[in-house]
Amino acid sequence: MARGVIALRLGGAQDLGDEGYELTITADSVRLVAARPAGLFRGMQTLRQLLPAGIEAEQSELSRGRVWSV
Repeated sequence: MARGVIALRLGGAQDLGDEGYELTITADSVRLVAARPAGLFRGMQTLRQLLPAGIEAEQSELSRGRVWSV
């Protein structure tokens, strides 16, 4: 996988169920795999929670051209 990539993929193990997912974070990429779309949604919510809360504020300094890490 290329550096700095956030990869979302359907086709994970069926035993993950409808909302399950596998989230793998390395020093240079993020990989989210789920069996169903609901799992990708849940995984993205988890990824959002790992970022600073200020990234969603319109006037935040964190939302302007900064590098974020998880």
